[in-house]
Amino acid sequence: MAHRILLVEDDANHRASLADILTEGGYRIVQVGSAEDALDQLHLESFDLLITDYRLGGATGTWLARMATRFGPSRPRVLLVSAYRQMSDADGLEILRKPFERDELLAKVAAALSGPRVDAPVGPEPSQRIALTFYVSDSMLSLRAARNLKAVLAGYREDQISLTVINLSQQRDHQAEQDRIVVTPTLLKTFPAPRVWLAGNLERRDLLDRLLSQAGVDRLASAGA
Repeated sequence: MAHRILLVEDDANHRASLADILTEGGYRIVQVGSAEDALDQLHLESFDLLITDYRLGGATGTWLARMATRFGPSRPRVLLVSAYRQMSDADGLEILRKPFERDELLAKVAAALSGPRVDAPVGPEPSQRIALTFYVSDSMLSLRAARNLKAVLAGYREDQISLTVINLSQQRDHQAEQDRIVVTPTLLKTFPAPRVWLAGNLERRDLLDRLLSQAGVDRLASAGA
């Protein structure tokens, strides 16, 4: 009987391409676009393997992997897909680095299915209400934008904000292509929907305040109303 795989990827085009490759490889695929939908499937069905992107809006693939081991009728093996090089909460998990070739994907899937079961490292469930990715470079404009962003975020609860900083002068990042980053600095709100791009030195702090307020991030008492 063909192995059953739950595929979690928030990019519809990428998800469809992966599903096609895996189906051609002889696997039975259920595909979803969010961590929430993945949890619903895990409650209802048994899967041999969970393939999940690392960044899923306000959650991460490792958080989803932890939930998969706690709930539902099965404890699937996990294959984490990511362009990130440093993921402190993914120790021990099988990881497929973006970009990758078709044969590399199928080889990783076969290895994950035949290898030992490894639970995701224990960690807290995400409390973030907003997820931001900040693309910068080694420029004065990026430095000014970083200062402005830091000043605004200082007025809000840090535990409710997920911020990833990517310096494109120091690393070639595949995720930047998927996120349609044209210039640096650019601040991208990835969660909650819809996505919002803010480019430049972020001197319009009212726009940042609006993003945070609309996502329900709480202000610190000392920051005032």
